[in-house]
Amino acid sequence: MENPQITTYWAGALFNHKELIGNLMLSKAVESISDGRYAIRLPQNFQTSPSATAVDIRNADLKELIQCDAVVANFDGTDLDSGTVVEFCVAKALDMPIVLLRTDFRNVGDADGIPWNLMCAGWPRSEILWINALAEYHRHASEDLHNILARRIIQSLNKACAMKPWLSADDAAAHFQRTVQSIGGGLSKLLTDETIAAIVERKRQKGLLA
Repeated sequence: MENPQITTYWAGALFNHKELIGNLMLSKAVESISDGRYAIRLPQNFQTSPSATAVDIRNADLKELIQCDAVVANFDGTDLDSGTVVEFCVAKALDMPIVLLRTDFRNVGDADGIPWNLMCAGWPRSEILWINALAEYHRHASEDLHNILARRIIQSLNKACAMKPWLSADDAAAHFQRTVQSIGGGLSKLLTDETIAAIVERKRQKGLLA
């Protein structure tokens, strides 16, 4: 399949106005500039019942993540958002291409060239994109900042999606099923074997499996 649409999960904090609007504006810029090649799934837009439990919300997010083709993980802050790190780990367990995006100029890492905890370094099919957003803000007109960042994210997504997968199409369905079962909490009710088979087939057609 030539230039397929890549559904992309936008992992990151969503707890205040700046995070919500920043996620929305930047993800829309990525979709627009990529001409829809990267279709972004924003967790803040997912509908949950008022009576939803913490596990229900977790499962809704993980269901969307697992159904996507790629991930952008926002790794900002002096300490990484713990929910984003969990989503990153699930994505890596399923061999999903991922962009680790940091627009925070602060280096809080404990290894050279890695601006965060070294345990989040060295994973396969992962592209690090570290941008000093404050410097870019002063270098360019502020209204252009989202477009500038979006172009860099698209380039990094292209690189991550082109990286060689380790998960084969023959093994993917069973591997996805085991991963979902290991997460527990009723996630397997949302991601049935039939649903997983359809997910794997879409990934195979897009060339995202070995």
